[in-house]
Amino acid sequence: YLWTFGDGTSSSVFDTGHVYNLPGTYTITLIATDTNRCHPSDTVSQQVTMLPNGVVGFTSPDVCRGSVLQFANQSNPSAYYSWNFGDNSLSSLYSPTHVYTQAGNFTVQLIVIDSSTCELRDTVTHQVTVYQQPVAGFLVNADTFRFDHPVTFTENSIYYDHLLWNFGDGDTALDEADPVHSYETLGTMNVCIVASNVECADTFCRNLYISFSALIGVPNAFTPNGDGVNDVVKVEGSGIVAITFRIFNRWGEKVFETHDKNVGWDGTYKGVLQEVEVYTYTVEATMVNGQVIPLKGNITLLK
Repeated sequence: YLWTFGDGTSSSVFDTGHVYNLPGTYTITLIATDTNRCHPSDTVSQQVTMLPNGVVGFTSPDVCRGSVLQFANQSNPSAYYSWNFGDNSLSSLYSPTHVYTQAGNFTVQLIVIDSSTCELRDTVTHQVTVYQQPVAGFLVNADTFRFDHPVTFTENSIYYDHLLWNFGDGDTALDEADPVHSYETLGTMNVCIVASNVECADTFCRNLYISFSALIGVPNAFTPNGDGVNDVVKVEGSGIVAITFRIFNRWGEKVFETHDKNVGWDGTYKGVLQEVEVYTYTVEATMVNGQVIPLKGNITLLK
């Protein structure tokens, strides 16, 4: 006996079997040879069709409640489909979309009926997690604040895992419930908060105005006696971005100069504590709003 299976393989076994690795139509031929017969050889052929195995599957991402979820069907486009989205909703489309109105875990079932395959009918299920949509928000007790007054924010967001603050001046904060922020710039600040979880996010923004009133001055006396009280005289005020502060004795000799708003005069000149007398000063200060303020006056050194 000689069997040929139509896929390039053969056998000489009396009763044989064969496994086809690819779908298709194959011609199986059997040649029987018997020298004791009048016709020592005979041949018979038959065709067999091997149907493909069914392919069933789909992908679906997790989604936010109320968002459109797109299902990606990986099955034969010419088959019949039956979808059950796990919330009593059905579809027969190839790659349907669906909107879940509730948060939770849903088991999505796809039934594929395909007469061109061996299985004819197959089923696959996936779980989809629908996350609650965050709602971002915050409260603040006014719309206008002074430059030198810190602003306290109170968040009132819901359904979130993380918070991202943007204070409108380039500064941010992460996962702070009620941050306090000080502004070093003026004008309108668009403050936003983003509340997010694994899949979803929401943004809430509000405009605040940061105002400024220039307040600057120099004390008229100080006591550099080393007792830790009023030992240094310096320019006082807020919103100063640049400064020149000079002090002169009664002969017009400059005994002190600084360009640092945090530095003052301790009453010494060339390492020597100066005499009790009246000194004159000049100040030229540039404020955060661009205003330039000149000051002149007297300072009394006391002991």
